[in-house]
Amino acid sequence: MAVKVLILEDNPVARSFLCRVVRESFSDANHITEAGDLETARRHITLAGGATGLHGVDPFKLILIDLELPDGNGMELLAELAHYPATKIVTTLYSDDEHLSPAARCRRLPAEGGPLRGPRRGVAEDRARPAAAVAGDRTPAADPLPSGRRPRRRARQRLRQHHRLHDQPAGADGEGAARARTPDAARERGAHLPQQGLHDQGDREPDGHQVVHRQRPHQVHLQEAERLEPGRGRGAREQARTGLSARRPAAAPIIAMTERPAVPGDSSFANSALEPTLGTDLPQHWTGWRRQLLVVLTVLGCLGLLALTRWLAASPALDVVLLGATGAPPTVLSTSVPALEPMVGRAPIALRNADGREVRVDALLNEHSPRWQVDDAVRERVVAQQEALAEVLEGREVFVEFRNGIELPVLARPRGFDGLGLLYWPLTALALAVYLVGAIVLLARPQGRNVVYLFVMLSQAATLLFIAVGSMRGLGLPAGFATVEPLARMVLDLAVGAAVLHAFTQHPRLLPHRQAIAAAGWLPVFVLPVLAHSGALSHVWWWTQGALLAQGAAALATISWSYRIEANPFAAVLRRLGVFTLAAFALVTLGMAAAAGTTGRPGTVAAAGSLVWTLFFTSLLLLVPFLSRSRMALRELAMLAGISTIAVSLDLLFVALFSLGPFTSLTLAVFLALGAYAGARQWILNQTIGSEVLTTERTFEQLYRVARELQKQPSRYSTLVAELLRELFEPLEVLRLERDSPRASVVGGGAALVVPVRSSRGGGRPLSLVLRFARRGQRLFSRDDARLAERVVDQLKRAVAYDQAVERGRNEERLRIAQDLHDDIGARLLTLMYQAQTPEMEDYIRHTLLDLKTLTRGLAAANHRLSHASAEWKADLTQRLTAAQVQLGWSVEFDRDVRLTVVQWSALTRVIRELVTNSLYHGHASRVDLQMALHGTRLTLAVSDDGDGRAPEGWAHGLGLGGVRKRVKLLGGEVRWRENGPRGIVCEVLVPDFQTPDEDG
Repeated sequence: MAVKVLILEDNPVARSFLCRVVRESFSDANHITEAGDLETARRHITLAGGATGLHGVDPFKLILIDLELPDGNGMELLAELAHYPATKIVTTLYSDDEHLSPAARCRRLPAEGGPLRGPRRGVAEDRARPAAAVAGDRTPAADPLPSGRRPRRRARQRLRQHHRLHDQPAGADGEGAARARTPDAARERGAHLPQQGLHDQGDREPDGHQVVHRQRPHQVHLQEAERLEPGRGRGAREQARTGLSARRPAAAPIIAMTERPAVPGDSSFANSALEPTLGTDLPQHWTGWRRQLLVVLTVLGCLGLLALTRWLAASPALDVVLLGATGAPPTVLSTSVPALEPMVGRAPIALRNADGREVRVDALLNEHSPRWQVDDAVRERVVAQQEALAEVLEGREVFVEFRNGIELPVLARPRGFDGLGLLYWPLTALALAVYLVGAIVLLARPQGRNVVYLFVMLSQAATLLFIAVGSMRGLGLPAGFATVEPLARMVLDLAVGAAVLHAFTQHPRLLPHRQAIAAAGWLPVFVLPVLAHSGALSHVWWWTQGALLAQGAAALATISWSYRIEANPFAAVLRRLGVFTLAAFALVTLGMAAAAGTTGRPGTVAAAGSLVWTLFFTSLLLLVPFLSRSRMALRELAMLAGISTIAVSLDLLFVALFSLGPFTSLTLAVFLALGAYAGARQWILNQTIGSEVLTTERTFEQLYRVARELQKQPSRYSTLVAELLRELFEPLEVLRLERDSPRASVVGGGAALVVPVRSSRGGGRPLSLVLRFARRGQRLFSRDDARLAERVVDQLKRAVAYDQAVERGRNEERLRIAQDLHDDIGARLLTLMYQAQTPEMEDYIRHTLLDLKTLTRGLAAANHRLSHASAEWKADLTQRLTAAQVQLGWSVEFDRDVRLTVVQWSALTRVIRELVTNSLYHGHASRVDLQMALHGTRLTLAVSDDGDGRAPEGWAHGLGLGGVRKRVKLLGGEVRWRENGPRGIVCEVLVPDFQTPDEDG
């Protein structure tokens, strides 16, 4: 039996490959029809008698449909063929689509549409599946993954859509759970299968059938493409390797019910490392294991903090607060120990226990964080004193010695939850929040680059916990904490700097030599701590701060390089944040170095400086995932933390460099910081985040102008919307996507804005606009921008709807007038023609009837083909000029046969008639030439004669010429008259942007 096959595939290489597979699959496949788009496929199906074989023509037995086509989606044709079970259908996608998950590629389709191959199938099974589709009721599909992984949500949605089209129920999970069919099963049902390739050595799947081992699908078909089209193989391999092809290369077709990315070749839309699109639709996106894992991680974080808090609460401590003074020993400021309350204001000398262990009391005993001690000797003394104090407190009974030989015995009790201090709780809560944000970012989009962000957040959370432990009230730290703290915090700070540099090499784009840059950033993390621990490194604090400054400068240079390669606004924002962060860190470093070795108030301020800097940097890290969202509270927190950092650093510098008093330096630092905050707040927000809002006046002016233009030319709706969005947001690039978008959304972490312009619900082709890189790549899109875009498009849609309503009213009125003219005036003229006394009168009335017929037909028709309209114009002019014994020269050229609206047809008809009438009755011409051309959107019309007309610039424009100008202006063009040497007049009409209903430039 002869088999007729239709292959619908827009890629010529893939189409040739499918033709070869079909020919090898069917020995009787004597008729293979190829189509590159939906329109051509529908025409072939109609010529073949539809899908049911009408008019005695055999229908197509097998149709291979690509789901991604230039003029629509293959799902549309599936819907049209859903009621014709005689035609078997195989749907295809391509294995080089990186946005398809492995599970989506391998899931079988339990309906008639099935895959040509799975990720591990060979060419032999490519031949088996079309054959089995014709021989049996269903097409065998690829096997499920052995791991049992589920396809992505989009894949499941489109699977369910396919089931609805074919009126077949899906499985409980919406995917179908029937077993896969093998070539042997297809052979049992009578399918003709070639034997070559089926005897290759293979493995056994869990269900027992054999799978042929071959190369990866894209590698197999790249060789196929190179054979079919020499010279394409190398470029196709490069495209498959890099994933940057603007158009998909030919690859082995597979089944996968999912959508292609928004912009082929652009990974920034859906892939963000430090700023993923968190929760565009959280309830639907966070399903399954992600939500469960987040709950587990939250519980583990809370349990970890509870364990740390219980351990600290059980550690022994002495609730005594010492007050240090410059040039004097520290005194007891406050205490909750009853035996020491009378000694408030006195200076203790030493603390010792019953075993004879003793620690001297000096100003360094108040230092709980050795990491920020500038001098190595001072840092070692702080560590030694804190460890000695921990040993003294282990004995429980402590003797506090004061001057004049006073010695008071007290008990070192467990610290308890009350002894942790007020600062401990917010710092631990912030550490937990930082940890959870890092986990959420990774779970929202599991990517290797987001692992770097999680590492940064975990390191910062650990630093906050170290600070929280050092902020506890009273004397005494857990044993070993003072020894571990400086080295651990050094490693954490260097690791954060290296991770930030590493992240900048990968986001927002992958940079050349990123491995070398990242390795250079990670080198100090492994070298400096080892040297410091072994004692081979002197001036450890200066080396650490210098390495951090070098990492910051390298990160700033890296993100600047990334922005020069591609003007991504996320890179611009990160660069500005990097500048402020690096400047603040340098200022803190100078302030801490200036306050080194001082006691009393400068030492206290210096201790607070590290805390303020850490809070500032943490707030910036928390702000990064929400840059494209309206998180004003977090932005203000980052601003206040930065201003506090500047204030503390200035206070330290004023005391150290200018020898100002405490009150004077503090007042001056706070005044300068607040002044900078009040004066530069909005500017800093605009520069770092790009939150500048469009003014209402500017938005209204642009919207009003576009609405007026849209009222004149409704067919230019999408073009005018694109122009308006360009003016509002100034993007570097505007892309047109023929797909539906439910609402305006920010994607790519604020790098792009997707705006729905036209929906397919009205029966037309859907259209969405993608705006990339706002304000020429200088700022990010925000949710406020998405809301503004939605409102703007909604207003323009209302204007279009209003214009359409008015146009419908006009059409109905024209139809009524045309009907009245036809029924009333036409009947009267027909009666007059039968009663005409002379042949001349009869001919005149007959011509008038023809004119009336043309007029009524034009009024009644919704649109006119340009070819039909030009034929009517020529017939009308020929009749009129022949009666006047005037020659007609006619030349009409157009590159496509467009449809004219009633307004366009009426305007052109009346302009041509008026110009020819002027040549006849005013110019007394013996010849009239008309030339009209439509090339692209440029329409030109020239009517010339050899009459008596002269000096058109001196004419007084009456109703005739005024009507011509008015109608040409209505078309959006211009008209001018000039002399036609040696005699006559030429009228030239130019419409530079002649838009028709079936196009939109």
